[in-house]
Amino acid sequence: MAEASCTEGCCGALYVTIQRDGDYVLWDEWRSPDEDEVDLPAWPWEPHQVNVFLFGLRPTLRYQERSA
Repeated sequence: MAEASCTEGCCGALYVTIQRDGDYVLWDEWRSPDEDEVDLPAWPWEPHQVNVFLFGLRPTLRYQERSA
């Protein structure tokens, strides 16, 4: 979602796979180029929670999927 101007080599990085899983948006498969394993659990979010967390949108707004 963002990258520092100095890139991961200087400040480090944390990556996550974000995907739709049924009625939830799942944040999972956490990884870091500096660590063999990242001990973070999968985080299931309801779609409106993702909008609030990432974009500051009101929870009354509905998640809209992009048309394929």
